[in-house]
Amino acid sequence: MKLFKYGLILLAATLLSANVFAQEYPNRPLRLVIPYPPGGSTDLIGRAVANKLTEYLGQSVLVDNRPGANTIIGTEIASKATPDGYTLAFATMNSMVLNAASYKKLPYDPIKDFAPVAKLSEYAYYFVARNGFPAKNITELVAYAKANPGKITYGSTGDGSPAHFGAVLLESRAGIKMLHVPYKGNAQMNLDLMAERLDINLLGFPSVETLVKAGKMRLLAVGGDRRDPVNPDVPTVAEAGFPGFWVGTWFAIATRAGTPRPIILRLNREVNRSLKSAEVQKPLLEAGYELANGTPEDLGKLIREQIPLWTKIARQAGIQFD
Repeated sequence: MKLFKYGLILLAATLLSANVFAQEYPNRPLRLVIPYPPGGSTDLIGRAVANKLTEYLGQSVLVDNRPGANTIIGTEIASKATPDGYTLAFATMNSMVLNAASYKKLPYDPIKDFAPVAKLSEYAYYFVARNGFPAKNITELVAYAKANPGKITYGSTGDGSPAHFGAVLLESRAGIKMLHVPYKGNAQMNLDLMAERLDINLLGFPSVETLVKAGKMRLLAVGGDRRDPVNPDVPTVAEAGFPGFWVGTWFAIATRAGTPRPIILRLNREVNRSLKSAEVQKPLLEAGYELANGTPEDLGKLIREQIPLWTKIARQAGIQFD
């Protein structure tokens, strides 16, 4: 009985200490670790969020770009931070889901090492084709691939990228085989598509909007769960007979697991508040992202559901890295 009472006292003291700590939070600058180099769209979005959090939290949120190793370097740094809410991770589908699905060993665990804070946004990828490609939609692409196994070339921004996984998902669902051509970025991939050296690629519409409108390449389908209001005449992959198909990417904010719950809720509230500001909405909407607004539990559920889905696809396709 004494042990039980002692346990209750210890628990109460721990909760009181956490609440007092949370009430004083934040009393010094925070750090947002972005696992991408400065200057890209990801960095612009992360900095926009950091600027608004600085305003709403009353403390500077300093951006720390730590690119490299397919987001692993920066994400590992954030995973080893003190669980006090002063180090935030700019989390992505790559860092939280696809790396877990494709690497034999990661120096961090997306579920055990991180506490979800809030999802920022997402967008679906488009299947884009060179003008001379014989297929005009996904149904025709599948038929052509079955008649010409391994001859369709598709580009992505690297092994294990969302585009790579998206194409593999279509291969798995449709029973076809295409040839993967990894690139270091969208620029060369788009040049090869326009030069008819590459058949298709998968990427966000803003990356090809100007080229599509200029008639230099064509949209075959959107990989989202519904048609894009920006291109309402472009069908989804699901409409071609593949229900539930989705390929794209998302951004979020996470922090170290073990961070006191009141701090996580405060961060969630301020991140969602930031998403309503013009300064954050502008770079997100210009990049083609749909804005999110959810709880830490929503983000955690997304990560837990997506990891086994994409792990299965990775195993089927042999996407595995040391």
